[in-house]
Amino acid sequence: MHIEIRFVLAALLFCVSLGLSAQGNDQLISNTLGQDPTVSTNFVNGMSTTGRSLNCDPWDDDAPCTDLCDPWDDKTPCPNTSARKAKIADSPKMQEAIIQSTMRHFEQAITNGKGGKHLTPKLVVRAKKKHPGKDLKALRSRFKAYIEQLKSSK
Repeated sequence: MHIEIRFVLAALLFCVSLGLSAQGNDQLISNTLGQDPTVSTNFVNGMSTTGRSLNCDPWDDDAPCTDLCDPWDDKTPCPNTSARKAKIADSPKMQEAIIQSTMRHFEQAITNGKGGKHLTPKLVVRAKKKHPGKDLKALRSRFKAYIEQLKSSK
């Protein structure tokens, strides 16, 4: 019984820390990139959305990723309709594909020079070299590298 309670408490603390981490990342992104006049508000907002998407676990049946959308994709604008959200919630593969698409478009925006002086094309090359692939672990690791770059830029 005690083991179950400890497991539940640990899981709860992990979920709370993810939420706090996402809020902290949003603040860091806004504060650091917002001071760079070469970075657009759309890029800042898109990076925050990308970070929140990466915190989602498509394979967690108890917490489906219903708020996913790719802010970088002009074909599927955010926010999604309720019908689309229901379709997304029913398909972990679709959730994973949206997360991968979001990250691909985000890194492409950086490669195109939209990340300003802090998020450079060279940083994307280094992050992809260190954390190659399209699996969620690699994507999260690369995004963490971009957040660490912003932290070191403060």
